[in-house]
Order: sequence, then C-alpha cells, then structure tokens
Amino acid sequence: MRVQVLASVMNEEPEALAARMGLESDAVVINQCDRLDCRKIAYRGHEIGFYSFPDRGVGRSRNEAILRAEGDICLFSDGDIVYEPGYAEKIAAEFQSRPRADMILFNITVEEARRTYHITGRKRVRWYNCGRYGAVSFAVRRESLLSSNVTFSLLFGGGARYGSGEDSLFLKEFMGKGYRVYT
Repeated sequence: MRVQVLASVMNEEPEALAARMGLESDAVVINQCDRLDCRKIAYRGHEIGFYSFPDRGVGRSRNEAILRAEGDICLFSDGDIVYEPGYAEKIAAEFQSRPRADMILFNITVEEARRTYHITGRKRVRWYNCGRYGAVSFAVRRESLLSSNVTFSLLFGGGARYGSGEDSLFLKEFMGKGYRVYT
C-alpha cells in the first residue's frame, strides 16, 4: 500500500521542504508562488512531484494535488507539518486493519494557534461531529477520493473569500456520499 503526501505550500524549495517535513513517502507538493514550474525530484528513495503555480488558495492547491495523486493512500498536508519517523508504515497498517475505511483521521501535532480536536480513540465519524477535524489529519484511499468526486471549495480556506471551513465542508460532503470515515 503506497502512501503519498499531498502538500499545499507557499514559496518553498523542494529539498529544504522535504527535509523539514521529514518525508518518508512519495509526495505531490503544490507550491503557491510567482512562477509556473514542474519538476520531479528523488528524495531518500521516494519521488516528489513539485508543482509551482502563481494561483492562490488552499482549496485550489489541494485540488491540484488530488489531480496529480498516484498513491493508494493520500495524506493532506501543509508546509509546516513535520511527520514522525515511520508515519507511512503506521498509516498503511491502520488502513490494512480497517479494510472498510475510506478515510482515517489521525492526530497531528501543530503549533498552538492551529491546534484542533485531539482524537482519543478509534470510532466512526458522523455528520454531527465532522466539523472538528482539520484537513491535515485526513488520510484517504485515493480510489474512494476519486470516485466520490468531492473537491475542496474555492470559496473557503486560506486565500479564499472565507478564511476557513474548507476541511469541514469537504469531510461532510465525502461522508454524505456514503463513504466511511474513522478516527
């Protein structure tokens, strides 16, 4: 099971970013900057597709990453996320132990200002409690993601008209189409 990080970043360089994030898997990085560029780099035995666009907005950036995703399991990420060693194997193992899960939400440690709900156990997520999780906690089966036709809103989230809420809207729509989400 191939895990792939889908990262939305601003004004980054691939090697420095990969090292800072602790990447141990393939990745698709959408770099919001002032140029248009595409390159693939090898990093510690993994492939990182690094795409630079002059467009802004986290929804647009995440949707661009979805279009380029090739992994079995996709992790949404931002440039300030630092992964712990072995994350790819742990996430793949969790999906193997839960074959009916289309998406699994994991705890992510972030700075205090971005802190969200802390997951305390394994359970199914429902419509009435899906608003507490940020996109950087989402790990989703690519097959389910693509068949759902769910994308991130271009009206909500960083760089958009309304500065937040894109992750809750995405999760609610995904579950509303019958996909199973667990913590």
